[in-house]
Amino acid sequence: LTEAQAATASTVTRELRNGAGHYALLVATLHGGGTERVVATLAAQWRAAGHDVVVITTVAKPAGSPDDFPLPPDVTRVDLAATFEHRSRWGRVAALAGLLWRLRGALRELRRWHIVSFGDVTNVLALLAGLGLGLRISVAERTDPGALQRLPRSFVLLRRWLYRLADHVIAQTESAAQWLRRECRCDAVVLPNPLRSLPAAAPLGGRERVVLAVGRLDRLKGVDTVLRAFAMARTADAHGWRLVVLGHGPEEVALRTLANE
Repeated sequence: LTEAQAATASTVTRELRNGAGHYALLVATLHGGGTERVVATLAAQWRAAGHDVVVITTVAKPAGSPDDFPLPPDVTRVDLAATFEHRSRWGRVAALAGLLWRLRGALRELRRWHIVSFGDVTNVLALLAGLGLGLRISVAERTDPGALQRLPRSFVLLRRWLYRLADHVIAQTESAAQWLRRECRCDAVVLPNPLRSLPAAAPLGGRERVVLAVGRLDRLKGVDTVLRAFAMARTADAHGWRLVVLGHGPEEVALRTLANE
């Protein structure tokens, strides 16, 4: 980050951490990967710091399945449990309307809280449900919207309008922030993921020359770029190194083919 960008990010971090002391984290589910882990990490850290924390999930989890990222017992969990699978088009519209109604009711009870929403669809729903309630709402984009546009057109148009109403619009990279500033006319700030304390690793003896890539194997993660970059490096000055990719997802077969090439 530039010095100015770092200063802005520091200001936003300070506002989020030292605000009213009441935080509601809004996310689709606690099943999955990076977004859910960040929500659980922030909830635990803010609760440990003495803040009141509520985590609101919008989409019903599979029956009988635990959360991938459990929350501390003193963090309140509200599950709005909307279901969209196996529904007709109008059934999905009705489910969305019901979710907005329940979400607005939940947000109305949190007027003095700071709402922090995660994910493009969830962000739009949070800002839409919060219209007229006088809430403080910060929204965090978790992907680069300029690199992969996956929203329905109606949500694209709503995002362009609603993001201007948010207290903060948070991006993970400068390229994503630039896209949001240009397309949504909002003052997006770059705020990287929080760091977690990890247990000390046991001594392993010798070291290996390994580059490790971990993540979901889909287009969003850019594993194909990692493979191509490593292939280029091996032709230069990186002999003796290995690339190890850990993950699963819809692009696995294509990525294995690319790795062989």
